[in-house]
Order: sequence, then structure tokens, then C-alpha cells
Amino acid sequence: MTAASEIETLHINADDIDWFDLSEMGDLSPIMNGRAEVKRIWEIPEQNRVFSLFRMWPGLVSNRHLHLGAVTGLTVSGTWHYLEYDWTAGPGSFIYEPAGSIHTLEVLGDEPVIAYFDLTGNVVNFGADGTILDAKTDEDRRAAEEADRIWREELARR
Repeated sequence: MTAASEIETLHINADDIDWFDLSEMGDLSPIMNGRAEVKRIWEIPEQNRVFSLFRMWPGLVSNRHLHLGAVTGLTVSGTWHYLEYDWTAGPGSFIYEPAGSIHTLEVLGDEPVIAYFDLTGNVVNFGADGTILDAKTDEDRRAAEEADRIWREELARR
């Protein structure tokens, strides 16, 4: 793959990329229940950065997960929110999540969500019982354990 710093401009037609059903990941799927697909549009490996388009169906609830890098997103269609926050994203909504953000995505309404996300860093998914499902490195696991501890303490204070 060509390094991002070596590219003057880049054009990719996302329509030429197939959707990947996240349920095909088995136990490593980030989806607790429901259906979701992703198109990985472009990656910059040296920045651990991925640009993806997600399609998520009504009723979907993700696993609670931790982003070890920052995330930006733009909702194209549908409505969704994070169970842990008081806002709802709809068409045209832009979101920013700092590194260390933990949340659980839920699709609302009866229309599929299509959203574009720019993710930097790894993502660690938690099972319903709080177990870490997929830390890629020992450092990721330690970060997830600490973030989960803080998250649980904040939840207990509410």
C-alpha cells in the first residue's frame, strides 16, 4: 500500500467496494445483537487509521467498546445514539469521540443507519459481562482494563 504522504490526491468510489457483514466475525463481532455491515474505504497503516462506511439495521445494539484513538463520524441516514450519552445522531450529524471513549451504539427508529467513520487507533470490545473480547496487544488490554474500571466507577456514581 502506498504511504499517505506519497499521495497527491486520491479518489475511491465506495460503490465499488463490497459490504462486509460483521456477523461473519463470529465471537469477535462488535455487534451484541442486530445486523451491521461495513465498507473499509481506505486505510493509512502508518497512522493506524481506517475510513469506513457502516450500514446498521434498526434494533442493532453494539457491544460496549473502547476507542484507543480519536473517532469522527458523519451520519448520512437513519438515527442512532450511544446509551451512555444524552444526544441522538440523525442525518447530517457530526460526532467526535476523543481517545478513551467508551460507549454502546444503538440504532433507533425503523430506518437503517448509514454513517461514515474515521477511526484512529484500535478498538476493544467488551462482552455483556464486561470481559474484554478482542484486545490486540497487552497494552490495549491494560488500557481497556483501566478504562473499564473508570467507566464502572462513573456508572456507580450516577
